Amino acid sequence: MARLVAWFLWHFATIACAVYETDVLVNLTLVFVSYHPSNCIKLIHNRNTTDMENYQVFQVFKALASRMKETVGVYAYDVYMETQKDSLEGDQARHNCLNPAKYVIGEPFSKNDFTKLTKSVAMDNGFWFIILNSSVSEFFEDAKTPFNSELIVAKIKSRDRIEFREVYRVDENYPRRIYNYGVWTIEEGLLLNKQRLYARRSDLEGKLIRAGYIENWPMSSLRNGLWDGFFPRIWKEIEAQINCTTQPYRSVDNATGVLKTNGSWNGLVGMLLRGEIDVIVSETTMDYDRSTVLKFSRPILISNYQVFFCALASDLKWTAVLYPFSRSTWMAVCSWLIAGTLTISICHHLARKRIPSYINKEEDGFTPVVSFFFILQSLCQQGYPTVPRLASGKIIFLTSYLLSAVLIPSYSAWLIYSLTHHVPNKPFNSFEEFLSLGRYELNIIKHSAEQTYFKRSMNTLHRMVYATVKKNKQRVQSVKEGLERTFCQMGQQAFFGVEAIVKMYLQQSTLHSCCHIVTFSKPLSPVYQSLGFLKDYPYSQLINYKLQRLFTTGVIDNIQKHFHYKRHMAQSYKEVEVGIKDVFQIFILLLLGLESRRKVAGSWELLAGGDGGGGRTYQRRWKGPNSENSILWKDLRDCSPLVVN
Repeated sequence: MARLVAWFLWHFATIACAVYETDVLVNLTLVFVSYHPSNCIKLIHNRNTTDMENYQVFQVFKALASRMKETVGVYAYDVYMETQKDSLEGDQARHNCLNPAKYVIGEPFSKNDFTKLTKSVAMDNGFWFIILNSSVSEFFEDAKTPFNSELIVAKIKSRDRIEFREVYRVDENYPRRIYNYGVWTIEEGLLLNKQRLYARRSDLEGKLIRAGYIENWPMSSLRNGLWDGFFPRIWKEIEAQINCTTQPYRSVDNATGVLKTNGSWNGLVGMLLRGEIDVIVSETTMDYDRSTVLKFSRPILISNYQVFFCALASDLKWTAVLYPFSRSTWMAVCSWLIAGTLTISICHHLARKRIPSYINKEEDGFTPVVSFFFILQSLCQQGYPTVPRLASGKIIFLTSYLLSAVLIPSYSAWLIYSLTHHVPNKPFNSFEEFLSLGRYELNIIKHSAEQTYFKRSMNTLHRMVYATVKKNKQRVQSVKEGLERTFCQMGQQAFFGVEAIVKMYLQQSTLHSCCHIVTFSKPLSPVYQSLGFLKDYPYSQLINYKLQRLFTTGVIDNIQKHFHYKRHMAQSYKEVEVGIKDVFQIFILLLLGLESRRKVAGSWELLAGGDGGGGRTYQRRWKGPNSENSILWKDLRDCSPLVVN
């Protein structure tokens, strides 16, 4: 049956019609309708009344139906109490009720009639509203008032005042609770408690709740009489807030539960369906099979499936010295080495060609070989015994040393990292490669959602992997057993599990000493894990409400930090290197330096070239190449070395 949202309007004593006008009652009803909207409202009569009483009820219902259609756009129709069971639950589709209907029940109703009604229809998760003139405690003495049903009683005090009470029981054997909910007066109108239902109703009065768990540290475990772990700690926070008592029960086969071929369930799900436990306080993965019989809380652990295995031994390669820089960065450095060498050597060549006295110098100056080693030395931040005299040549020196000031520290830092941090050598990186090797065995937990993941998958590759699992019978009872078999026993093994759970376990174990643990580079399907209840469990919404509060106040975050779990974990391993984008700005500065050097060197070339006559123009503008006042001489001398004694 669909979720029942019921509306029980009033215990309509004859005095109520006499004291209150029809418009007042209809308006009061419409106020409450706005709290729980529905496209379908059912008006229920009791035929065992006098003609006068029927006429009064009919007038109220007629006005109510008209105002409902006019105000909230719903259709109201009559259902008689004698056929209430079939009518209330069976005709929603026939009357085009898009969501659960509300039920408006007319009077006069006796206490026995109301008790009969509450026991014949599902009142859970409903909203019931009653206006009566008799004693509240007596009227509800034998009636069913579920904990998860919002039942509001309007007690008539006088013509000018109605007091609203909230009525419920924690369970059938617990005393009835009656609390103030609001008041209506002619002067102030309707004043209600605006707190949410489970903010007002959160005390289970010490009720015993049987909690099922599996032995799977650090998720849950019972050690020396102490129930502890990730999920038990969260549950204990909820337990303190709802005032209940918890008795833990371990799964007989230490499994959460899967659907068997005969239609039955094993593990904790089977215990829950048989009534042996009330709630599953363990890592309950949400999947389709379980959703047909379980109701889940909001997700507590959000992760993904992953395959864990040992990396192969990796030796340091000769090319390790190239790891710090990316290929584009190395190409940029080599380009500058060539460009700088050509720039200085060409400048040296022009000086030898245009200055006769320069040819006879014993110093070779910046020949191509010398220029190459000069640029190489500058990139390594090594000094040189000579420098150019003027600014045009010094630009090359300056830009080269500025470039090296960034590259050398970057290279040194990442070289140390790359030499000490070996890149793992994975035997496989996907299920395709896993199957192609053919010599590895995959461990999965028996009777778990991981097993169902492969078993129910429509992916051909997953079915092939599961076939190898069944053939080798590599199914374990817990994460601990699976990881120990995979990492510390001889043989080529891998383990399939939930990444967050495995990493939390590894943080508190010494399995890292067995081998270098690696995973697939890309995560597999996402996993959502939560608490589990039966679909009609009356306290599931209360627990979910308190769970949401624990997230909001940061309590669950603190528990996750205690177990070294981060909700936003890195999904893949990324190799670190210095890319061209990391040093882009310094190469821009280098290009600006080259452009400045070209313009400065080109200025005297234009002056020297003049009208194309070469020597005549040169001799006419300057006294001679050897003159100390010659501008051309000073600029060409910039390309020749200055020996520093």
